[in-house]
Amino acid sequence: SEVKYIAEDVSQHVRRNECTIRYKKDYVPYSLALAEFIGYYVGDGYITPDDSTIDFACAEKVYPEHLLDLCEEAFGFVPKYSIHARKNSLGQNSAKHMVIFLGVKLNRMIRKLAGTGAANKHVPNFVLHGSWQMQDAFLHGYLMCDGSRKGRNYIEFTTISKPLIDDLRMMFASRGELLHTHLSPACEGQ
Repeated sequence: SEVKYIAEDVSQHVRRNECTIRYKKDYVPYSLALAEFIGYYVGDGYITPDDSTIDFACAEKVYPEHLLDLCEEAFGFVPKYSIHARKNSLGQNSAKHMVIFLGVKLNRMIRKLAGTGAANKHVPNFVLHGSWQMQDAFLHGYLMCDGSRKGRNYIEFTTISKPLIDDLRMMFASRGELLHTHLSPACEGQ
């Protein structure tokens, strides 16, 4: 099988050398590790406005070591990271967050592949039109954060992203499976 690359997504940033972490490669190969990592990002990831870090709100559900292993497999290095508790509106510690320092180039690539902001995230094309293994890797990461698998033929997830719902509907249809959606009252109008 042919290895696919994300050349068009990172080449402009690689040439400008806009990264404090010197990412040595011009290309990131499409891989199961990249698909799963982006699944986690789509589920609970947030790229800071300056593109310097990715904040994962799912640190309670996901072992940090697993995200670091995915980074090493997908990008060829283990990034710096920190884990901290966020304060809620009452000033109390709430869920743990994991902040990963991938660097500007890779964060921009991830943003371009999967969107930004909860309402605008989507399934990357290399996953959407990829093998079932690639789709399963993405779904594993995504469902760890924003859903669950309840048996062989039933998954449940929550999102406000219409593009993500459309992509998931297309992905399941390509596999001969139906995706039924339900809009909860809290999400109407968004």
